[in-house]
Amino acid sequence: MASRRLLVLSALILIFLIGIGSHLPSAGWQAVSWPGRGIANLAQVLGDVGGFHRLRAERDALRADVARLSQELTDAREATQENRRLRSLIELSSAAPSSMTVARVIGRSPWLWSQSIVLDQGRRQGIHPDAPVVVPDGLVGRVAEVGERTARAVLLTDPNFRAGVILERTRQEGLLTGTPDGRCEITYLPIEADIQPHDVVLTAGIGVIFPKGLRVGEVTSIREDPSRSYRIAAVRPYAALSNLEEVGCLLAQ
Repeated sequence: MASRRLLVLSALILIFLIGIGSHLPSAGWQAVSWPGRGIANLAQVLGDVGGFHRLRAERDALRADVARLSQELTDAREATQENRRLRSLIELSSAAPSSMTVARVIGRSPWLWSQSIVLDQGRRQGIHPDAPVVVPDGLVGRVAEVGERTARAVLLTDPNFRAGVILERTRQEGLLTGTPDGRCEITYLPIEADIQPHDVVLTAGIGVIFPKGLRVGEVTSIREDPSRSYRIAAVRPYAALSNLEEVGCLLAQ
């Protein structure tokens, strides 16, 4: 606004000087025309400054538009990925041996020795203690504690997790447990057991917690117990336990 006022004032002064100069002799006109030219140059500079401010405003507006469109694109991608995950859980629910409730992961244990997650579904939604927790890739863990609207589930890698499992290839059974360093393994395998890396591990259906045939993971390595009385197999879970966002809780029949 101030630059516009200066521009107008400069133009009026210039017109005044031109009017005076037209009635002066040549020498007088030259004397008057010099400040006129200076004022004209000043007017041009002020015009350039005004144009610069307009360009900067347009640049800031374009940056704001780019930021808004980038956020909208990110939101659209997130929605697409979430829809894909939920669709997979719905398909899993239709094939599950019992009814299933979908829950969002809203918290995670910060301690390595306690591998657990917090869910946004609880007793009111039918969640019960020991309910198996799954994703389309395989078994995640089991529900340990249930509140009215939330629940806590321990993962396969939690030291308190236990599940009877079976090797798909040989039908050898074993006990899957979590470890204090955030891994899981099958213990108490006979020394003569036929077990190899990449063997597929499934739930054995022993007991009342886990139905038979849920995918657990694959064997990555085998070692003997220090006492040489049994073998231990390290297992890599099929489920990406560090990237859980939604899970399915299998409900009691």
